[in-house]
Amino acid sequence: EARAFLYGLRACRFVSELLQWPGIAEHIASVGGWEPIESVTSIFNELQLHKCVDNAHYVLLRNVDELKETLKKVVERCEESEDACEASIRKLRKKFLPRKRETSFCFKGTPVYAVRMSLQCELEEHFPAVVEYSAEI
Repeated sequence: EARAFLYGLRACRFVSELLQWPGIAEHIASVGGWEPIESVTSIFNELQLHKCVDNAHYVLLRNVDELKETLKKVVERCEESEDACEASIRKLRKKFLPRKRETSFCFKGTPVYAVRMSLQCELEEHFPAVVEYSAEI
């Protein structure tokens, strides 16, 4: 559950940073602004079409300024919980390091092995981040 929480929080942070990135507002304005998307998604919401499709998340775009503010608040509110989750995962990782004489750490199908693999996967997952563009790559 801690990993799922972290994924959600990282997704909120990414979208929030992306929407606030310098130049994004100007670009959106240059192509007509958010109004067409907000209009369609508002109708989508009013007719409750989101209840019968897999794209229910589109209704979040019915007011982009409200979405930006909500994402910002979520990220701010969850920073301490994020630190606590990451600390807990680090502690678990230390506890579940393979030991020489304990075979349950090595055999597939054991609960301990499943926890170890989950913790290892978390190490190897990289969430997108908004970074400044540099032509000098």
